[in-house]
Amino acid sequence: MRGLILVNLFACLCCFTCVGQDGLDKFAVLQLKPAIGFVFPLTDIAKNVITDDLIGHESDLHLYVQVISASYFINRKWGIDFNFQLFSSFENKDRDDLFNLNIQTKYGSTYFVDTRVGSPNFEGRYIRENGDVSFALGIGPRYRFERNNFYISPAFHLGFVELPVTSGFTRLKESNTHNKLLVSYSPKDEYSRSLSFTTGLTLGYRLNRYLLLNFDISYSGYKLDLEYEERILDVITQNKSTQTISYNNVVHNVYFGLGLIAEISFSRGRILY
Repeated sequence: MRGLILVNLFACLCCFTCVGQDGLDKFAVLQLKPAIGFVFPLTDIAKNVITDDLIGHESDLHLYVQVISASYFINRKWGIDFNFQLFSSFENKDRDDLFNLNIQTKYGSTYFVDTRVGSPNFEGRYIRENGDVSFALGIGPRYRFERNNFYISPAFHLGFVELPVTSGFTRLKESNTHNKLLVSYSPKDEYSRSLSFTTGLTLGYRLNRYLLLNFDISYSGYKLDLEYEERILDVITQNKSTQTISYNNVVHNVYFGLGLIAEISFSRGRILY
């Protein structure tokens, strides 16, 4: 990822170099770009283990909403772009139900099961839950070209992706015996936050002086580095066993979206309407 940081810094440097060569325009332009679209995941991180459903990663087609997206152009070609996106699944996934189903599948034939999601493990350690919303944030250079009302604008972003993670806890009582087990699944970190890079292209058509209709296509990649600990405590003997479940995938996604671009021009501190 250090290489990506250097690439982004180099791209920003090139942006300002080009600005220096072309000179500042009389009018700077601020673009606001609300949008909505689809995310096509190219990577499935699932390991077919119980912790798969404790991670807020979607391996199926899902939605993204471009909540905050702005570009500031200080000449006719080059600008700096900022983007903040939220992701949402088409399915209303209940992590309690999914976790309980997985525990029942693994232990239900032998044990009576009592599960909890987001509960402390048997040593009393609480795991912070950051909800079921995943998001991405990025910043980087953007280039634009416009002719005959048609608009083309490639961009490169460096930022991070955050996925919600939570813990799971279950009490097991073996059928027809007094044996009891406490089992917990706890992420080692409170957040799953990964450095990401995104490259994309915006195609637009100018509707009037202030508005453009745009279509976005982009690619995003990041390295997931997440670990869960499975801890099993035998209540009677007090024997403990620990197993680490690691997710070390390189995650690839492709985005397609539609939205509007609103332009505001500035001249020497004044807004031009």
